[in-house]
Amino acid sequence: MFWAIVLGGACALGALLGLQFLMGKTVVGVMADGTPYSPEVIAAAERSIKKSGARLLAGCSFGLIAVIGWYIFYYSSAGNTAARHEADIAARCEDAGMAYVMSQNFVKRQLKVPSSAKFPYKPAAQDYTGNCRHSIVGTFESQNSFGAMTHGSYRVIMIYLPNEDKWRAENMNIQ
Repeated sequence: MFWAIVLGGACALGALLGLQFLMGKTVVGVMADGTPYSPEVIAAAERSIKKSGARLLAGCSFGLIAVIGWYIFYYSSAGNTAARHEADIAARCEDAGMAYVMSQNFVKRQLKVPSSAKFPYKPAAQDYTGNCRHSIVGTFESQNSFGAMTHGSYRVIMIYLPNEDKWRAENMNIQ
């Protein structure tokens, strides 16, 4: 999709440039030393520029139409959209990083001072068990009700619910 946008933008700019060449007067009528060009030379240059403009406009218009056609008939087609949606759901189901981050949110809800919770970059153990389920064992540091920092660990099964686009925690055990 990124390259289609880049190609479409380049084609649109090329078409505008071709249109400017086709419609505008871009020939300089004098040489560098101030001597004027003959009317025949100027007319030939203008014809050449207009011809180049027409080619540029036609080529870039074709490219722009091709990109728009690709988007309408292929990228946005029902089958392709459904396939991308299924791939997106599968990726979210298997996203170990998101499962770990979501497990942290569920653990924070159970702590006395949730804002003080600190988690390591990676969990102590994590396993994707299939069917959008992740088994996570993690550690954390948090303040207790007296303000002292304590270490803790937790074990949880994180389940992604694709129809609701939400995560659920099961069998959470915080020690």
